[in-house]
Amino acid sequence: MLGYPGGGPLTVVGAAVRRELVAVGRDIYGRSTVRRHVYELQSTVRPGNSGGPFVLAGGKVGGVVFAASTTDSHVGYAIASTDVIPKVREAEGRTQGVSTQGCAR
Repeated sequence: MLGYPGGGPLTVVGAAVRRELVAVGRDIYGRSTVRRHVYELQSTVRPGNSGGPFVLAGGKVGGVVFAASTTDSHVGYAIASTDVIPKVREAEGRTQGVSTQGCAR
């Protein structure tokens, strides 16, 4: 995992996939149900790691770190790149500003 834990310098720590999950829940606006492919990681995720990559041994990004376990300080979670890449491709080339909607109140 690569990130800036605690707002500090770039830090690289080891992580391993404990298991793959399909998480079902509400979208960030609470409007619809979404399914996400998630990796449960054996690693300590701290504030500042969120949004950083979980990189596979070959150098490819396997996912995007988004959370730490609330019950085990050595477990974190990443959304699988297979769920992220289509959203990145959809955004490529877009340069106009967009509304934050209900996210930044």
